[in-house]
Amino acid sequence: MKILTHYFLTFTIIFFTTYSSSASENIDGIYKGQIWSNGNYPGKTVFSVSLDGKISGHYEFKGVNEIETGKLDSCNLVKQTLSCIWTDPYGSGDFRVKFSQDFRTFSGKWFDEVGDFKKYGERVGHHWNGKKL
Repeated sequence: MKILTHYFLTFTIIFFTTYSSSASENIDGIYKGQIWSNGNYPGKTVFSVSLDGKISGHYEFKGVNEIETGKLDSCNLVKQTLSCIWTDPYGSGDFRVKFSQDFRTFSGKWFDEVGDFKKYGERVGHHWNGKKL
């Protein structure tokens, strides 16, 4: 039983390390979609994965009068759900999206303040989606 437990734990660690690594690598790329901010605007979200597996990103969308830009940091991927903090000239807040199984599309929300997702859940927030180019 002890040996079986050892092999099971080893397999579990290897499986989840491999899944996590390959999943984050699949995110890497450019996604075109919509970012809602006082209207529905076309947007571009770019995700990058560093050599140590950390995910970050940046985004841009055509606002009312100009191109708005920002960054995504402190990202955490759990299964298909990515949570980050968005930051741009207007402030910062939660970013939480769910990817399709193949990581070709995502859909979710951004929230006005850091901590809003935990505080309010899905019932508030502004839509954000994308499809990989």
